[in-house]
Amino acid sequence: MSLAHPRPLARVLVLLLSTLVSRPVCAEDLEQQFLDGRHLRPQEDEARVLEALETSRPRGRPADKPVIHADSSIQFTFGASRPVVICAPLQVCDIELQPGERVRSVQVGDAVRWAVEPAVTGVAPREVQHVIIKPSDVGLRTSLVVATDRRTYRLKLVSHRSEYMASVSFAYPSDGEAKWAELAEAPAGPGRPRSDRSLRARGQKAGGSLRALSFNYEIEGDDPPWKPVRVYNDGLQTVIEMPFAMRQTEAPTLLVVRAEGGLFTKDDVVQVNFHTEGTRYLVDMVFDVADLVVGVGSSQQRVRIRRK
Repeated sequence: MSLAHPRPLARVLVLLLSTLVSRPVCAEDLEQQFLDGRHLRPQEDEARVLEALETSRPRGRPADKPVIHADSSIQFTFGASRPVVICAPLQVCDIELQPGERVRSVQVGDAVRWAVEPAVTGVAPREVQHVIIKPSDVGLRTSLVVATDRRTYRLKLVSHRSEYMASVSFAYPSDGEAKWAELAEAPAGPGRPRSDRSLRARGQKAGGSLRALSFNYEIEGDDPPWKPVRVYNDGLQTVIEMPFAMRQTEAPTLLVVRAEGGLFTKDDVVQVNFHTEGTRYLVDMVFDVADLVVGVGSSQQRVRIRRK
């Protein structure tokens, strides 16, 4: 037998090996080989989430529908509903918990076809714990319970062929209410009003604590990803609520405008101190006009906040 003429079977093996080496492996190939291709008919709660995924900035939606931010991250309101998290094979779903919140236990209904792993960003005491979710197939449904030192998250997990939520977080309305109540109960002292002018007293005079808040602000200027979503004050402190996307961008500087300039004069501005709480700027004063600024020169981005 001559070596120049290999057997037909050997020629087939050589051709097959050359094809495998030369052809790149892509995600579509893996789907065809390992996934069964089933498509589940969306249930009612899943349909609402899928509808929100197709809308860039939903407005005026019910509280149980998620909000999609400019960076495509999804935010649910904790306690408003049972969140539905859409995942996809070969992709990662990242559920971000509240800064400082610590996971006690994680339970998933289908631990065989769903991988749930921990991740941490930042440093204590403001470190952020994440729950990383990866399904192994499409057409799966299960439940996930995450117990922390603050609350219990009960989620529904659904695996889709193409749609998935890369980043999921939560808004916590009850935390804001508790902090306003704590401020109302704080005793008089430096920087605090006397008891007869406390937040609670002013709220009762106005007919309720929420009526003491003023949301009468305009937001003008550029449209950067960190542009505030809401501004309000309680007569003593101004709160600037920033979007979730600000966590991945440079934090803007706050400049209070003491006097607006004219055609040939510049604004008289002063940089003021503030502290942050999550994605909120807390300013210990009530201003009429202020600027949020990032960068310098031609690349500068500026947003003006004006009290009506």
